[in-house]
Amino acid sequence: FVKVDEEDMSRVIRRWRCRDRVLWVSSVSYITFCLMFVTSFLANVNPKDVRDWEISATIEICTDLILVPSFMTFLFLAVTGISARCWKDVVEESAEHIGCGDSVEHQFSIVPRPSRPRSHRSRSQIKSTETLPALLRKMESEAKSGIFGKVPSCG
Repeated sequence: FVKVDEEDMSRVIRRWRCRDRVLWVSSVSYITFCLMFVTSFLANVNPKDVRDWEISATIEICTDLILVPSFMTFLFLAVTGISARCWKDVVEESAEHIGCGDSVEHQFSIVPRPSRPRSHRSRSQIKSTETLPALLRKMESEAKSGIFGKVPSCG
């Protein structure tokens, strides 16, 4: 750490506080001017134009604040998912680089894939007499015995 003189530090803090006040005063002044401008505009046009302006402003705000960010989020998620599936070697190299382990083959699925498909039972193969707790205990023992394979963890 750098040793700073108490007087220098108080001078820097005073300068910061002065800049903060200037920023707040200018921001509040600008917002007040905008409100006055829009209010005077709406007071001097006919009611039909006011309604049209309100509808237009509402659509624009919804588009800017909801639709565009949602679309961009889904687009980036799709591109990232497709990229991760197509270039697994890049994903594995990146995982090694940041220290997540040697293999990340199972990290892109929500449910771990079984390493031995013969242990997987379909719904028709499950006996109707088996209760949910019994099924959960059976699945837990299968998971402990390593049927699902090793799922890498990043931590």
